Amino acid sequence: MTSDIIPREPGENTSPAMEKTDTRRQSFLPFLAVDYLIDASDSPFVSEVFRNRQWGENTEPKPTMREVSSNASNRVIRFEFRKSRQT
Repeated sequence: MTSDIIPREPGENTSPAMEKTDTRRQSFLPFLAVDYLIDASDSPFVSEVFRNRQWGENTEPKPTMREVSSNASNRVIRFEFRKSRQT
């Protein structure tokens, strides 16, 4: 059984220092990032869904997934959509 994947609210499960760093970095990051807080038992399922996702033809470049933080009961996964470079 899997639980719903819920977007992480700003400040949730982060220390004030970490949140402050995140806020400063967001102003110049070259990508759109979406964080999801998931139950640790669902993480293999989430990884598999992400790998097999059929991204639309106009989604370039393809998004990447990485773990931002974790503990015994949950993980924060970040999906990053990098901006395309114009030539």
